[in-house]
Amino acid sequence: MTGFLKRDRTRDEYIINYASNSDFSICFGLSTVPDFYFPGTRIIPSNFKIIGLFVMFIALIFIIDSYWRFSRHNTTMVYGEKASHLMTDGTFAFTRNPLYLSLTVLLIGLVIFMGNLLAFIGPIILVICLNKFVIPNEERNLEIIFGNKYKSYKKKSVAMALIAFITLHINL
Repeated sequence: MTGFLKRDRTRDEYIINYASNSDFSICFGLSTVPDFYFPGTRIIPSNFKIIGLFVMFIALIFIIDSYWRFSRHNTTMVYGEKASHLMTDGTFAFTRNPLYLSLTVLLIGLVIFMGNLLAFIGPIILVICLNKFVIPNEERNLEIIFGNKYKSYKKKSVAMALIAFITLHINL
């Protein structure tokens, strides 16, 4: 058994868990700081701020929906804890990672709102961290817990990696 199924976590598992919990905060900072220190890199016209606000609002709706679904099914949304229910309804019917996708889209909306070219580093780093470290471990653990049910679900839904890749390329 791997990951959270062990009673004693290894040092590496704690590091991955810590990193996954702080990824968004770090990337949020990376998206906001350039605007203060490099205001000359603002390339998106200020009349696009409303579009950025709209994108952030839509992302917040999906974030709230994801939290509500986790709560309704009485399962954990904490990385590293054992899930008791396989989420397949609502936004989970379309993507296996709606919460991560929503957080990425939220940052993209923030970048559009701020209009700063350097602020794109935040969503890019978030997508890389999630797809390299967090999502593969989660999917491996979900396959252990739910077996064929999860494998079948994977065939029907899209990974966040593909959606985030398309989202980033549309907005860049």
